[in-house]
Amino acid sequence: MTPYTPTAGDRITIRRTAGPRVVFTKTGLVLGVHRDGGIHFQDDSGPRVHVATNAQLAPLGQSQTISPLAV
Repeated sequence: MTPYTPTAGDRITIRRTAGPRVVFTKTGLVLGVHRDGGIHFQDDSGPRVHVATNAQLAPLGQSQTISPLAV
């Protein structure tokens, strides 16, 4: 199965984990995708943020799953 790749305008859910522990789950709108693969994201309940890639999170012992929201 091909991994989901978000594009600007998509509504997504991000679930970030550190080992077995869920760090956060956020839902919002993709504003853009950066050249490094990171995402410019508007959280439904907060500010605009840059969402790192799994490669950028690995040194921190974290990973994430990005899923599209059903329309």
